[in-house]
Amino acid sequence: MADNHHGVPAHASAGAKPRAERFALVWIDSERATILRWQGRAVSETLVSDVPPHIRSTAHVRHDPSVRRGGSGRGQDDAERRRSEHLRSFLRAVADRLDEDDRIEIVGTGTVGERLAALIRRRTAHRHSPPSVEAFTSMPLTPRQMAARLRQRLGLDDRRRTAGAYRWSGELPRTRSGALIGPRRVVKKPSRSAGPGTNQE
Repeated sequence: MADNHHGVPAHASAGAKPRAERFALVWIDSERATILRWQGRAVSETLVSDVPPHIRSTAHVRHDPSVRRGGSGRGQDDAERRRSEHLRSFLRAVADRLDEDDRIEIVGTGTVGERLAALIRRRTAHRHSPPSVEAFTSMPLTPRQMAARLRQRLGLDDRRRTAGAYRWSGELPRTRSGALIGPRRVVKKPSRSAGPGTNQE
């Protein structure tokens, strides 16, 4: 299992301060886990697992009735047991990195995130003040999306973004049908009705 550390750019607004508690945002699947914390900026730590992929079951195969059958699924069962043990070891390694956190949010695909949350709750149940642990199912997140989620959870203002004559902050609003509403224009658009010799105030 390999791990590395790297920073993800995330700029705080002037005067904004993160909460005093230690908060960790975790993205996890069976292949890797990324832990994000705020240290004046979003700083991430990645752990890569050695969990083997699922073995796909084979399609129906015709057998010669004269040939004795039996035990054909043993190899696949053994492989799944080995995979489960690798996954348990990986989850323990990730949980070890979260021992000192007061609040933990876990995001991932499938049930891996829920299993990590359950493990942390079991390991910290004896504490006087066990950490708050939440798990959510989500599609894979980019580093920028994770940094934005971390800032949101810490109560930091989203970084204001501009593009030409438009400006927006955070996610664009949507209509009731779910369609995106474009960013508002901050530079006044010239009137088309104004002729070449027309004076405008």
